[in-house]
Amino acid sequence: MAKYGSSQFEVFRARTRIMHESDAFQMVLAVFIVSGFLIDVVEAQLMPDEASVEQRVFFELDLVVTGAFLIELLVNLFANSNDGFRPFYSRASNWFDTVITVSSILTVVFTLMGTKIPNAKLFRLLRIGRVIRLFKAFKSLQQLIDACTSAIVPVCNAFFILLIISAVYAILGTNVFSGTSPEYFANFH
Repeated sequence: MAKYGSSQFEVFRARTRIMHESDAFQMVLAVFIVSGFLIDVVEAQLMPDEASVEQRVFFELDLVVTGAFLIELLVNLFANSNDGFRPFYSRASNWFDTVITVSSILTVVFTLMGTKIPNAKLFRLLRIGRVIRLFKAFKSLQQLIDACTSAIVPVCNAFFILLIISAVYAILGTNVFSGTSPEYFANFH
């Protein structure tokens, strides 16, 4: 007991943290993440009409997934509540999960209130970002993500060079051909 703290509360928090970080808990969370993703894919494929039975079913499934994300966030928050919540707010993934969960909750609340916010479902697309969390479990996928991440700067440099070359040719074309074909070469655009 001294290992986790002196009070029952500290022991419970430590056990909650162990449970939250366990492979079994993370696998259940992964099932909800993948389920939410698949629900969004199927809904995007079927495009149910407003106020239809199918739309109601998708909303209820969304409600279940959002509830699971909220429970996971609250468990995570409690498990990392020691030291003024520093273990929670010092990890960027927790901030990311919080933004996704809050946006999902807001989407559900707006839907329940009947508030018509244009493209409110787009907030749910942020939830798909949690699928990235699953990549940690697979080394080969993590290596692929690391390779893509490290390629961002070189690809941006190549794009910048291509942009400069295209701009030079556009300026050249405007100066040389603007008199003969003004419909195509009258200005830079």
